[in-house]
Amino acid sequence: MADQAVISALAFLHIVSAIAWFGGVVFFVSSVAPGLRKMSIGARIEFSARIGPGIVRFYGISGTLTIVFGLGLLYEAFGGNPSAWPVSIEIGFSLGFLAYLLALVVTVPASRRLDKISQELVKNPNAGPPPPEFVKNFQRLGMGAIVIAILLLLATVFMVSTAFPF
Repeated sequence: MADQAVISALAFLHIVSAIAWFGGVVFFVSSVAPGLRKMSIGARIEFSARIGPGIVRFYGISGTLTIVFGLGLLYEAFGGNPSAWPVSIEIGFSLGFLAYLLALVVTVPASRRLDKISQELVKNPNAGPPPPEFVKNFQRLGMGAIVIAILLLLATVFMVSTAFPF
């Protein structure tokens, strides 16, 4: 029998990190991105140069912790055999992991390129308008965040549905 204290601690840590990750993504999609679209290009550059790296770090840490604590919880609750996992957990985990991979492959690289361009433009304000890659990476980051938010919402629905079998 699995230790209930360990399961409770892992569940708590998994839920808190998932709230941070999903909440951060929803906040970005619903407030930050629309606000940035209304700002001047100079304000966008300043925001990206100063705030962007911290945002990426926050998402990276909270997303990684969500996956790690979730896997620990699965192992502790169901053992090392994935065939013992409830189907809704498998689907939720797959969607969450897909969101994590999308972040690693699309949004993090776009954000890092955006941060690099922004920091160069802040250092040299007379460089002229931002290169086309600036807008392209902003759009890629925004679209990636929307898809990640949808995937995390679906993952949450499947994970929570495990507690309420029909």
